[in-house]
Amino acid sequence: MGTVPATQISVRLEKELMDLVSRNAAQRHVSKSDVVREAVRQYLQAS
Repeated sequence: MGTVPATQISVRLEKELMDLVSRNAAQRHVSKSDVVREAVRQYLQAS
């Protein structure tokens, strides 16, 4: 994440979505948090 201070939030995901996040993280050898951060960035940049 770098040296910038981060803020933590809690998000509830349905099981199917969490399974997709977990699977993607495992395939890419990154954390689930990395997957979620990337997805949020892409979503916000597209809007």
